[in-house]
Amino acid sequence: MGSHVDPDKDRIRSLSKLWRSYTYEETQENDNDVFVAFSSTFTDRGIADFFGALLLEAGHANPRVSVADYNQVTQICLNHRDAFGTPEPEAIVILFRLEDLSNTDDPRTTREATDVLLRAVTLLREQYQGMIVLSLPPKPRGFTEGISTFSKPSALMGVWYETLTRIHDLASSSSGIYTVDLEEEISRLGEAQSLSPRDEMLYRQPYSPRFQLRIADRLLRIHAARKREPKKCIVVDCDNTLWGGIIGEDGLDGISLSDDFPGRPYREFQRQLKKMRDSGIFLAVCSKNNPADVDEIFERHSGMILKRDDISSWRVNWEPKSKNLAEIAKDLNIGLDSLVFIDDNPFEIDEVGTNAPGVTCLTVPEDATDIPTLLKAASRLFDRLEITSEDLQRVAMVRHEAARNELAQQLAPEQYLASLDLKVTIIVPDESDIARVTQLVNKTNQFNATSRRYTAQEITAYLKDPTTDLFCVSVEDRFGEYGIVGVAILKHFDGRSEFDTLLMSCRVLARGIESAIISFGIELARRKGSKRAVGEIIATKKNGMVADLFLRHGFELRETDSGRSTFDRSTDELAVPEYIQVVKPDIRDDWR
Repeated sequence: MGSHVDPDKDRIRSLSKLWRSYTYEETQENDNDVFVAFSSTFTDRGIADFFGALLLEAGHANPRVSVADYNQVTQICLNHRDAFGTPEPEAIVILFRLEDLSNTDDPRTTREATDVLLRAVTLLREQYQGMIVLSLPPKPRGFTEGISTFSKPSALMGVWYETLTRIHDLASSSSGIYTVDLEEEISRLGEAQSLSPRDEMLYRQPYSPRFQLRIADRLLRIHAARKREPKKCIVVDCDNTLWGGIIGEDGLDGISLSDDFPGRPYREFQRQLKKMRDSGIFLAVCSKNNPADVDEIFERHSGMILKRDDISSWRVNWEPKSKNLAEIAKDLNIGLDSLVFIDDNPFEIDEVGTNAPGVTCLTVPEDATDIPTLLKAASRLFDRLEITSEDLQRVAMVRHEAARNELAQQLAPEQYLASLDLKVTIIVPDESDIARVTQLVNKTNQFNATSRRYTAQEITAYLKDPTTDLFCVSVEDRFGEYGIVGVAILKHFDGRSEFDTLLMSCRVLARGIESAIISFGIELARRKGSKRAVGEIIATKKNGMVADLFLRHGFELRETDSGRSTFDRSTDELAVPEYIQVVKPDIRDDWR
């Protein structure tokens, strides 16, 4: 018999070795560094160490991972600064089990202990500016009460269900709190592979190394979703990808696409693509085929889940697929690195990899039964901490933009802008807008004057700061709504007001929207008693389009040094283009 190689065991060994050989350098400065702190009701050193090793693998040169003493979670939440020092960690991970909180099966005592913990987490949220990752605790696995529990859940299980609901409510109502589901991971791996009763007795470490690695990987995904842009478009081939068989040879009735095998995997794959589309991910088709054959399947085959309207960009021709992918990216106004290309042909995968290296390529499995696992295995490519209303509207927005472009071809620029019926609404963001504002602040690169990045908690703090005004703008026109597309942060000092942040989505460029943003900022400055409005440009590799932003609006250059330029002008009224209707809130001393 051949020996069985356990890949998890080898990976656990290599990651453990990697972390043991690493030493954090406290004096080293590196833009790629990260500081994450852990506090748990059980010994969590294994999870923290695996997380640190995964950070090293991901390219962090000098990550810092701090672990508090076990079962001190409430105290840590109430006084996190003493526990972790300064600078503060950018994320605090809190992992807990119900049975650790009260050391009893009494539901009343456990409920009271849980209440104390969640109140402490709420206080931490008010005092701490970083991200909080809070576990959804696993179901209690204590003393078995006997066969009666098979038909009637124990009272302690009732507390568990209540706790899950309370945590979901807390995360939904508080920005910057995210969850990791311990019970879900136990269910996926299995209790025998997840739990370690021996280590729990010896070290108060209830989980196996394999389970610890799973939780660490889940935490890495949450961390990575904060740092990088998710993929925005899935581009799919047709033959042996959306359906089984080759339409040009097998014909409409000869392809496999039904709820029974061999067509079932393809239909399930289409269901998954449809769900991705409904969550705001673009779908595109790129196939070497006769267009009429592919049209016929989309229009006439009863097994199709996807419809032509679900596809945001369409390339069915005999051109190289790398060329088609470049055109798809241009259609959707996204970069090549935002595309995920799925094809069953290794030649096409290689051609795209060679000629469009920014594209992420996935090969359809040879075994059709594995096709539905393809997107699941690649799900981290699309990780988003939150899905905003603008994300959900993205697919419809592309259709609206196509209609705008068609109109623009028919009219002169001035006539086109006047015909759009542009409406800009100034908004003071509330809790429901924080995720979108945070997304814009941290992901907008091109039309961004200073490229300063702020957390959701810092944005919330600015909204409460009497020396700062933060507002955003939403835009709509005759074709539809763009949603929230611009953000400005204005800081007021003695006699002057400074644009700390001024940014705008590229989806509304060349429409004069920035004039409305700056004009309202100047109006706020004037109401605050400022005589001068100050603008700032911090040059980056990507924001060249804003170099003359303030000069175009009557500001004068005052100073420039090392890529940073400051401008100022009086707070006299700044006109907005006549074709823009601006809807403003009432401005009073307490206008927010």
